[in-house]
Amino acid sequence: MIGMPHEQNQFKPDAGVSLIELLIVLAIIVAAYALAVPGVRRTTANTELSAIVQDLTNQLRLTRASAIARDRNVAVAFATVEKTFTSELDGRVHALAADVAIALTTARELSRPGEEGKIVFFPDGSSSGGTIQLQRGGRRIVIGVDWLTGYAHSEETP
Repeated sequence: MIGMPHEQNQFKPDAGVSLIELLIVLAIIVAAYALAVPGVRRTTANTELSAIVQDLTNQLRLTRASAIARDRNVAVAFATVEKTFTSELDGRVHALAADVAIALTTARELSRPGEEGKIVFFPDGSSSGGTIQLQRGGRRIVIGVDWLTGYAHSEETP
């Protein structure tokens, strides 16, 4: 039975991992994690703001299409203090995240300073026009609604 290779010990007695080596590897892993987590949180916040902008832009476009299809005025109302917006399509209140700042610029007749306002879409596809500015941390995105075409678009500003 001496000639069997599987029975022979191929490892040297000191071929294991020392406690110090293990602690060094764990320290490297902890340091890498500590560096990565803030970046992941920042990316998540940016992704959430982008999702909010996309949702609002889609709601504005859907409201415009509805005004054309129904042949009547349809509005999206904004409550900047409560950080919500509501479309007349379904009456559902869409709440923004608590840390998102919102500012609305629209026609004077359709707004009350610092409180609420509306963007109205007309049956011919045009609108009252305006801009909605959303900000989270250092990132700011402006959604513009063209008064002539009613088209809603967004862009990030410095």
